[in-house]
Amino acid sequence: MAYLSKTACNDIYETWTKIIRYICGDSSTAGKDWQIKRYTVDEDDPHNVQYKNYSGTLTNITLDTPIELPTISVEEETFTYNDNTLEEGTDYTLDRPLGKVTFLSGGSVPNGADVDYSYKFKRAEYVLYNTDGSEEVVIKMKFQIWEQETEAHIRLGAAYSIDDSGNLTLEEDTNFAISFWNNPNNLWIFSNQRRIIIVVESEGFYSIGYAGLTLRLCLPDEYKYPFVLTASHRCKYDYSEAWWHDEQDKAYFPLHRGYAYFDDTATWHVIDEYNVSNKVQPNMSTSASIQINYPNTFPKFFYPIIVSPSNDFFVGAYQGLYYVPTSDFTSETTITDTEGNSYIVFPDVYRNDWRYWHAILEE
Repeated sequence: MAYLSKTACNDIYETWTKIIRYICGDSSTAGKDWQIKRYTVDEDDPHNVQYKNYSGTLTNITLDTPIELPTISVEEETFTYNDNTLEEGTDYTLDRPLGKVTFLSGGSVPNGADVDYSYKFKRAEYVLYNTDGSEEVVIKMKFQIWEQETEAHIRLGAAYSIDDSGNLTLEEDTNFAISFWNNPNNLWIFSNQRRIIIVVESEGFYSIGYAGLTLRLCLPDEYKYPFVLTASHRCKYDYSEAWWHDEQDKAYFPLHRGYAYFDDTATWHVIDEYNVSNKVQPNMSTSASIQINYPNTFPKFFYPIIVSPSNDFFVGAYQGLYYVPTSDFTSETTITDTEGNSYIVFPDVYRNDWRYWHAILEE
């Protein structure tokens, strides 16, 4: 079973803080209170939970400053549920969401008893929102790995909104996942100050996910938050299960099939179609075209993937992620351009269309 290593988790966390800093550099959020909450559940002992709450005040932040957030206070706790009577199907919160407990045998478990979980999990979630209750910046990412005999997945991201009391609520249909099977897995993580890309391979099947900012195709005052969540598969609304590679009618790989984006009114919008002909460019229409200005050194057979919820509105282009025309690649392949930049090309399970390979820039 593949798990994210400590190094990988730290890499993701640093990338996430950089993305937060980028978003918070907008003058409309500067000077406002913020919080980042982090929960970590030990996958070998789900009773044990570590919790950190960072809080402070946003200032005018730029990307060239250190990634450490301007922390004013840090609250840190470790707590257990060993004194509770755990019941199957109960969502235990203790003022902090920890997920639903399920037992192989069903029923309740007495205090102090050894619990046999059908799921063991490791979870870390990062939250940024304004503590004054406004909805200008409300973003939550959840990295979560479930393990079971027949299925497993990592939940790359989910979109949340905040109410007047500061409570976070999951936006329906914004939960994307990368699928694992209980077989040997290969895992790639690509991250920079703008985005995170994760790729998983299991028995020749590839899953991919993207969370973060896109490259702007408009002015900052036209679109403040070019933030996108997408991945190979969609989890069901209650987080109970994910969809798998071989369920073709439910698979959202490649990335032209579904994503969530964050608009200037602090609202998440979901593109949720099996075959999105106009929602990501280039599309399959023979009557539509887009002019692309390539750098001289850029491989001419790569297509930028542009998030376009409508024909006249482009959120931006995925950064470091490209379509590759139809190829005979059957496994990941490295390509180098004339400037020495390296790209890894990953195939999808279908491999019958130019959209079904993706090249990712190694950084």
